[in-house]
Amino acid sequence: MKMPPLKDWFRHTEGSVTYYLPTESTEHLEILKTYWNDPWPTLQVAREHNWGGNVLFGEVPNISTELYFKRFKITNPRYIHKPSRAKTTVTNELYMQSLGFHTPQLFGLIEKHVAGVRVDSAVIHYALADAYPAYSWINPPDEFRQLSQCERDAIVKAIAQSTADFHRAGLFHGDMHVGNIMCRFVDAGDITIYWLDNEEGKKYSTLPFAKRANDLKHLFRFTHLVPKEEQRLFWNTYKELCDLDEQEINTLSRKLNHETSKFWRKK
Repeated sequence: MKMPPLKDWFRHTEGSVTYYLPTESTEHLEILKTYWNDPWPTLQVAREHNWGGNVLFGEVPNISTELYFKRFKITNPRYIHKPSRAKTTVTNELYMQSLGFHTPQLFGLIEKHVAGVRVDSAVIHYALADAYPAYSWINPPDEFRQLSQCERDAIVKAIAQSTADFHRAGLFHGDMHVGNIMCRFVDAGDITIYWLDNEEGKKYSTLPFAKRANDLKHLFRFTHLVPKEEQRLFWNTYKELCDLDEQEINTLSRKLNHETSKFWRKK
């Protein structure tokens, strides 16, 4: 389903709260209002963030797929005069989709304004069916089946390819760890990569080196979980597809090795 641009979304305002939907729907509007004002007790907590937000998920009336509700509350003054983080998520994901990248399907957006300041917001997505966080594939817990080496290699290579494409498009994620990457096996063993938690993202005509290193620094923290051969497969795939010269690749490699070692020494 192709999403309309945000400016064309249906809007409904009650008091200080504005509800947004890709298309007008009385049922969907009631879901947003119920979540915001009196959420269903059956919703489960996926994450609680120290900055004041949380992620809830679960089934809701009249929707066949679970929904994920991510709420942002402004506790840091630096965000007061910026678009809400929920709206930034929607804007970033619509742009990413226009470039061919995959994100979970958007359901809606909510913003609360006080004296013209967006003090609270939430973005709502449909759950991804038959998709799993990359960390669950790389280091499968007991509830996941064991993967063949061919499947593991396909996952590592797909993540590397999508990351290289992402950076070549001038995109910065800002929180690019394996918990924010979902993998879905599709026809003929191909894998589709989905990008989550896109509120920190930015777009550039050419991605600055420091931003690329920041993204990869977060992603490289998973490498202690996989065999050396898979680490090399990731890096070789990425560097073949990225738009860096040999000197830049060597500089990046040294920086990432240093940052990864420093991170794990503190653990």
